[in-house]
Amino acid sequence: MFLNLKRLSILWISILVLPMHPLQGTPKVLCIPLRGPIDYTQECIVKRGLKTAKKLDCKGIILDIHTPGGRLDNTLHILQLLERYKGKKVAYVNTEAISAGSYIAMVCDLIYFHPTGIVGAAAVIDQRGQSLDPTLQKKMDSYLLARMRSYINGTHRYNVQRAMLDANYILTVEGKILKPKDELLTLTAQEACHLYGHPPNPLLGNGIVCSTEALATTVFGKGVDVATFKLTGFESLAKYLMPYIPFISAIGFLCLFIEFKTPGFGLFGCLGVICILLPLWTNFLAGLAGTEVFFILLLGVSCILLDALYVGSIFVTCLGLMLILGSLWWSCMDIWPHEGIALQNIFAPIKDFLYAGILFAIGLIFLWKRGFLKKSFRYLQLTQQVRGTLQVRKDLIGQEALVLSPLIPYGKVCVGDQILEAHLLSGSAQPRERVILIGYQNFSYLAVKK
Repeated sequence: MFLNLKRLSILWISILVLPMHPLQGTPKVLCIPLRGPIDYTQECIVKRGLKTAKKLDCKGIILDIHTPGGRLDNTLHILQLLERYKGKKVAYVNTEAISAGSYIAMVCDLIYFHPTGIVGAAAVIDQRGQSLDPTLQKKMDSYLLARMRSYINGTHRYNVQRAMLDANYILTVEGKILKPKDELLTLTAQEACHLYGHPPNPLLGNGIVCSTEALATTVFGKGVDVATFKLTGFESLAKYLMPYIPFISAIGFLCLFIEFKTPGFGLFGCLGVICILLPLWTNFLAGLAGTEVFFILLLGVSCILLDALYVGSIFVTCLGLMLILGSLWWSCMDIWPHEGIALQNIFAPIKDFLYAGILFAIGLIFLWKRGFLKKSFRYLQLTQQVRGTLQVRKDLIGQEALVLSPLIPYGKVCVGDQILEAHLLSGSAQPRERVILIGYQNFSYLAVKK
């Protein structure tokens, strides 16, 4: 299980996929799939699943676990989420709960296994798969064991978890050594469900079943309606992109390097920016499962576009910015059904916005130093000047003008107090003669003799 520094929270909204309705039918028990490495996406899936189960008043949840492990910080967050959910929690090891998966299974009320299920090997390692510094390893082991003691209920669970974590620990049950020294414990379904003691209690598992439906019947009774938690488009996209993030980031830096070595800003620059931002999108796509924030964001963007294209009112622009910032803030808040909005939830996103603001400022400085913003400002100024000129052109067409310099065929004319470039369509005109402006082309007025 990887040990990382605390994840840098940067909120980025992507409107790529509309979320789908999470459930089909009317559930009584919700089955939440926990598939693949434990990361931020999995944390968001578990959070939304638990909120959905609570909102629909389900009897309980089934965590369908198949994971090789993952990040320690996200694992601890998932444990806190499970502790917060007060319904019955059942872990179904289908077919492996290795490392981080074993911690998640341990905090559930019941643990059931697929016939080929395995659980264990929960030592903490770094990102490269190497062991930690001995002092740091002891600190992490001590912290995790204390954390598990606060969560675990069961005769043998804590000792089993310690044997999975600590290679120096020797697990002995009824005089039988189940794990010798210098090894990490990994149990099969049959070994985990073996009975020990008087009265007999299973070592870890509560039973072996072949499917989640059979498990729901065993735990919650016959006739229970089992609903499988459906991933939204955001969550599916995040899970698909997550394994390719290092490769995509490398392509992004390469494209930006090529762009900096070539004049202008073109295809490689756009591709590089997209590839660099894609990890941020992926990190937060799973957290945007839901339609309210999406539509508020869409409404804010629509207000800004409407103002830029048609309205031209600062009020509409401010309204759009407020809606966008409000949607960002809302998506950062951790709101649970039937609990209302606590004050600490309202102020929780401040840190995320601070990080985003710092990165935004760095990006603006970078673009300004590279000259991109200066070019954009000059382009906007020129656009405004051209718009103003176009308005004048429409007003002047059809009016009489006084020739200031000979039109043979180009020269200058005067309309009121404005001096304009003019093109005489036929013949020539001398100063003080009169012409009629009939059109505009190639930055000069078309004129004919009066």
